[in-house]
Amino acid sequence: MSDLQYQIVKYLGGIVAALYGLYATFTDFHETKDGKKVLSKAGRYGLVILAISSVWSLSSDVLKDRIERKQKDAHDLTGAAKVCSDRTKL
Repeated sequence: MSDLQYQIVKYLGGIVAALYGLYATFTDFHETKDGKKVLSKAGRYGLVILAISSVWSLSSDVLKDRIERKQKDAHDLTGAAKVCSDRTKL
């Protein structure tokens, strides 16, 4: 994946979470059952959507960091191998 794709995934997750947050602010997801206010079915689905979009956004950061670390490690190994081979030529 390219950096652009990672950023699209990350920001898309953030946008979904923000839009749901705004919607939930203006909508009351509670209903009264047996004299108690409980979360409605729509409210439960909304929380699932919010959780998924948050995990989606965070996982794109984790994946990008892991790939960058692997690339750095591979680069360090190639650099170390080159230095080692240069020393053996002396």
